[in-house]
Amino acid sequence: MPDDRFAVSTPQEQLPLPHNLDAEQGVIGAVLMDNKVFRGVSGLLTPEAFYEPMHSQIYTIMAEMIAAGKPATPVTMKSFIQDSDLGGMTTSQYLARLCNEVPSLNGAAGLAQLIVDLHKRRQMIAAAAELTATAFDSPINTSPSVIAAKAITGLQEVARSPNDRAMVFDAGESATEVLDLAEAIRKGEKQHDACSTGFDDIDRMTGGYEAGLLWIIGARPSMGKTTHMFASARRAARRGAGVVVFSLEDDQRNGTARILADAAWSPRQTIEYGRIYRGADLTDDEVWRLRELAESFKSLPMVMDFSSTPTTDEIAVKVRAEKERMAKRGERLRVVFIDYLDFIKSPDRYSGNRNYEKGMVTKALKVLARDEQVCIVLYSQLNRANEQLADKRPTLTSLRDSGELEQDANVVAFIHRESYYVQRSTEYANSAPDALARFAELENKCEFIIAKNKAGAVKTVNLWCDMAASSMADMGRF
Repeated sequence: MPDDRFAVSTPQEQLPLPHNLDAEQGVIGAVLMDNKVFRGVSGLLTPEAFYEPMHSQIYTIMAEMIAAGKPATPVTMKSFIQDSDLGGMTTSQYLARLCNEVPSLNGAAGLAQLIVDLHKRRQMIAAAAELTATAFDSPINTSPSVIAAKAITGLQEVARSPNDRAMVFDAGESATEVLDLAEAIRKGEKQHDACSTGFDDIDRMTGGYEAGLLWIIGARPSMGKTTHMFASARRAARRGAGVVVFSLEDDQRNGTARILADAAWSPRQTIEYGRIYRGADLTDDEVWRLRELAESFKSLPMVMDFSSTPTTDEIAVKVRAEKERMAKRGERLRVVFIDYLDFIKSPDRYSGNRNYEKGMVTKALKVLARDEQVCIVLYSQLNRANEQLADKRPTLTSLRDSGELEQDANVVAFIHRESYYVQRSTEYANSAPDALARFAELENKCEFIIAKNKAGAVKTVNLWCDMAASSMADMGRF
């Protein structure tokens, strides 16, 4: 093992950064020779990818002129580029030379990819240098995992650069592609890229957990956020979806007890998750049933993380790592559950401004969902405003710092149990017959209120629940 007590200079520190000026000249010359070449390289190449600053400037001006419908040639560009000495040539002479020495127009795309690859290498070297500086200079109370997570995120940003994906589409081609997919789905040849929420009625309303979307599910305390999360996660995994659960409020014992109790529920016998958690009063038969369920969980593509107060960068690193691990097993990560928003550490730059803090978190998670093509389901605590009203059902204004959260989410839903408020009423405490009857009617009813749905209707779905068993299911179960 190397001795890490001493910083050792490496020969690489003296080497020039990776670049290829001939490739840069070749691309610029090809575009100057025939502006149609630009369409083939613009989806890959950005001005920042050029090593030579003058090449970056030339490419920027070419792109602006072509976008404006003007020809980009050595003559037309002369007026827009400051003349300077380039190896004994003026800028206009340099442009003419590049245009005249193009080896082949067909090779421009390959040269553009080479330029991009070398740019990425330079970014990797910069990220490594930043890691070294951060490791030296960070305060002593900075966790090594935070430093490492930041470095890994920086490298992954390079690896998943938008240049790796075709993000620019011709309108006609894009429309044809979308309709071809819709037709294939209609014929049953392909499936919509979404997985089940585990609740059939919610699936019908929303289409399920679709890749690239951010769901926000809000509720007041004791309404069933955590119950819904574990129930939905387990059911989605049972239907084949790869699932990661970040349980930031519950610990491992509590969270695992919840999914065991939910899976063990039957009309004849209920095992409360509190009894599993405490290990109290369990019969031999119940232990045997729970052991069988525990064995069946080994085949579920479901991972639970009970870390406390992670940053969005740390969550992103773990999501990407788990996505890769599942892919190696032939599984696909489809849904990421996070319970809940207040436990995610916000960027320090907005410290004290909760609206901005939470907005930065939800924006980062939305980008993560889109980049990694997973659905992120984020749970949030609601404010108390509606509890002062006769109708205590939450609305969009019940979201804490709702402007940012509502704006970023593709789907916003709320969990509401009216029985919770009936049970805490004076009438119920006094054993009033109407209140007792009302509670019995509502005890196992939970409302899933879809308040924002970009791809469908806004409506309330009734679910069945047994809070003691941490179980939630379609209403037909009851």
